[in-house]
Amino acid sequence: MPLDLVIDANVLFSAMLAKSTTRQLLLSPRLELYAPEYLFEEFADHVQNDEEFKAKLSQNKEETALVLGRLKQAIQTVPLKAYTGQIRKTLPDCPDPADAPYLALASHLGLPLWSNDKRLKKQDRVVVLNTQEVLERLKKEANLA
Repeated sequence: MPLDLVIDANVLFSAMLAKSTTRQLLLSPRLELYAPEYLFEEFADHVQNDEEFKAKLSQNKEETALVLGRLKQAIQTVPLKAYTGQIRKTLPDCPDPADAPYLALASHLGLPLWSNDKRLKKQDRVVVLNTQEVLERLKKEANLA
């Protein structure tokens, strides 16, 4: 049974910056991943407008497009209208208003949020797991099987 998670932008950005554990996890069939529908638009905006981010990408444009295509297949995007009501409820708990849609979606779906943003752990609306904690859950699950 896969581990269901909502992912935030910093997880996707980590996966795109390097061939990493994060990228391997995002493409793992052991995870069922969800994100707000604008996640990939946010990424595209950084690729087009953020020179520092572009410089950090470890692959050329073609490789970036290939990896991004694979990740788009692995991550189910959820339209904002499905969880709009949750945004108002989660906004007071957000250290950064830009994180509200991720917390709202996780709350709406009743799933943990995968984020490496330590500030998000300070709220108590949803469980927030960092990459190491996701790995630990997968290992624990594998040992139980």
